Amino acid sequence: MRRARTVLLPVGGVEDHHVGVAFAAQEAVRRGCDIEVVHVGPGPAALLPPAGPIAGSFTGPISGVVIGQGDVPAHAPGGIVERTVEAARRSLGRSGPAVRGRLTHGPVVPVLVEDSRQVDLVVLSRRHARGAASLSAMTVANAVAAHAHAPVAVVPPRWSPGTTTAPVVIAIAGGPTEAREVLRAGLTQARRCGARAEAVHGWWYSDAYDDLARAHATGTTESARRHARLTAELAAVLAEFPDVDTRLTVSHGRPDRVLVEAAERAQVVVVGRHRPVLPFGSDLGPLTRLLMCGAGCPVLVVNSPTRAPGTAGTALGPGAPAEAAATLRPRCG
Repeated sequence: MRRARTVLLPVGGVEDHHVGVAFAAQEAVRRGCDIEVVHVGPGPAALLPPAGPIAGSFTGPISGVVIGQGDVPAHAPGGIVERTVEAARRSLGRSGPAVRGRLTHGPVVPVLVEDSRQVDLVVLSRRHARGAASLSAMTVANAVAAHAHAPVAVVPPRWSPGTTTAPVVIAIAGGPTEAREVLRAGLTQARRCGARAEAVHGWWYSDAYDDLARAHATGTTESARRHARLTAELAAVLAEFPDVDTRLTVSHGRPDRVLVEAAERAQVVVVGRHRPVLPFGSDLGPLTRLLMCGAGCPVLVVNSPTRAPGTAGTALGPGAPAEAAATLRPRCG
């Protein structure tokens, strides 16, 4: 059975989860959700406290001690969950949504992916600075974002909440069906935020020809043609959100660079993902991975329509180039 509307906030052995707490609290209010803080212990069960909830006033026994009485070591999973729950409650205030904590055991990624079936949003804190070492396809953040059944928000370490007039930036890439679904998710997020939306599409054929196209009117003509086509293809979704001020921007340039530049002026970036190929750790696609590890604002990774086995995504419109495949692999950690 599905839980009450929930924002899931996983926490690990690192104490600093303040940006995840702040974003989860913000989204819980916007979505009308509770918050559940969860720690997944990957080791043998004998080395971890019993799995179970940590909620209310922390009066339940965890590994033989009473939560809330100062008996839980600061570095213990129960102690980390307890302090994260308390931080979320302080952020929300007395009248805010409910916050509860939970300890569980098992392989981290499969447990979180299964938990994501029953929640509205998963919030992960990015622990590295922008431009650090490579975000491996085998990291928890990458694997959960690639396979989760709910949207996944990845929050950078220096992000802070606050009043902003910045837009919600929506990455328009892939096939028409995928673009429409990502646009719908992005406009829904913009509506929640009370923000304007900017749908961004970058196009690039190849290194051999695009410098020439940029130097002449060909690039401007092609951008205008793509803008007209996208406007028509996305019109039905745009009509669902007459209350959201939306602008479609089409730029000639590598899609990864176009979107990273757009992220600099965004309060959140909404992006789709490739369908997973491997059981865990599958590549999200170069654009999504680059934004997850390089954007200075939260990145919301949303589900894309399921593709038939063995088929590859194509760029919007007939004869369009494979926009993301040729982009540089992101190197950040």
